[in-house]
Amino acid sequence: MAQIPLQVASQLIAFGKQTISDDMLYFDPQEPNDYGREKDLHVTIKFGLTQSYTPQQMVEFLKGTKSFFIKILGMDIFSNPQFDVIKMNVDGEELRRLRQIFDKLPNVDEYKEYHPHLTLAYVKPGLGRLFQNRTIGKFARVPISQIVYSDRGRRSFYTL
Repeated sequence: MAQIPLQVASQLIAFGKQTISDDMLYFDPQEPNDYGREKDLHVTIKFGLTQSYTPQQMVEFLKGTKSFFIKILGMDIFSNPQFDVIKMNVDGEELRRLRQIFDKLPNVDEYKEYHPHLTLAYVKPGLGRLFQNRTIGKFARVPISQIVYSDRGRRSFYTL
């Protein structure tokens, strides 16, 4: 994952709270911590790796990667019958380069086409349409200087 810096994440979380009212949020009583507002803002680079990797292997995968910027392109949604996901579409050359590296590793990711985004919140079904295609000017460029590797709940942090 490309970790959003704390200061920017705080601003984005505040923006989400200002933009998405609490009564719109979706919560699953079976998994109360997994929905509602996203608290750990990040951009997934690759989901579903099926093997574990050592810190040395991760350093090798990230070799040559320096801090970079991503662009926030605007708000959009993912919809399913249970809830809508309010997200910000993002893009960046380095992000796509890293995706290509991790795509080569064994994985169970069903989504072969990469749509980088950061999730703001999960809302009740149908409410996402209120946030589709909104532009976001003040968060246009976000610096990325940390990659997080999550393996079965254990996280490792790599500073670029």
